[in-house]
Amino acid sequence: MQLGVQFSTGCSWTPN
Repeated sequence: MQLGVQFSTGCSWTPN
């Protein structure tokens, strides 16, 4: 889980 990316995009989370 990349929470940094989640907050960076707004609400979208990327399971990378």
